[in-house]
Amino acid sequence: MEILRLTWIHQYYVENDSLRLRAATDLPPTGTRMDSPYDKDARYGNKRSVTWTGYKVHITETCDADEVHLITNVDTTQAQISDVDQTEPIHKSLASKKLLPKEHIVDGGYVDANLLVTSQKKYGVIVVGPARPNVSWQSRMPGGYDISQFKVNWNTKRVTCPMGKKSTKKWTPYQDKWGNQVIRVGFPRKTCQLCPSRSLCTRSASEPRKLTLRLKKEHELLQSLRIQQETSSWKEIYDIRA
Repeated sequence: MEILRLTWIHQYYVENDSLRLRAATDLPPTGTRMDSPYDKDARYGNKRSVTWTGYKVHITETCDADEVHLITNVDTTQAQISDVDQTEPIHKSLASKKLLPKEHIVDGGYVDANLLVTSQKKYGVIVVGPARPNVSWQSRMPGGYDISQFKVNWNTKRVTCPMGKKSTKKWTPYQDKWGNQVIRVGFPRKTCQLCPSRSLCTRSASEPRKLTLRLKKEHELLQSLRIQQETSSWKEIYDIRA
């Protein structure tokens, strides 16, 4: 009866004594909504163009050359839970069975700057997978000043732009909406307004350039990985996964 009650609440509502079907914008979040009364734990999921109601399975398999390939871990989650949230639980599970690999080759969904650091520090595992590319318009524009071209002095908490100008003394740590610890820095307004390369750096009519940095180890690892994954040697290692 409880399952039936929740199914109705999630899909319908009563207005002026009339039963109404909820619009898509009025449905509960996918993580809490029951999509089928036949399986109360099944959830709606999507990955690129594929959508489904049910679960997601994460399989870890050995891939050593000239060795038998064995499945060492299987983790099943609700469909809406993101891959990156399972990287550490998978490492924890492998550690409990003493089956941790030295290198864990994963797809981009399991890679995060914080995990690159914590996986090595906590489990001694090097995560091998493509980091999300820099999607800023500066990175796509020829000659644009993306974040990789700014030099960070972590000791003085100042950043130098490609034109040799330093950021303000304001260095603001905070937590972004995804729960990551980040740092916001900006450059002097007058310096940016007078810069001859302003069009390569910001599209704002009057505001100075601002940057959001990850913590030191995460920032440096992320920038390094983005360079490495363009090399033939890195691609050769990653081809093992395919």
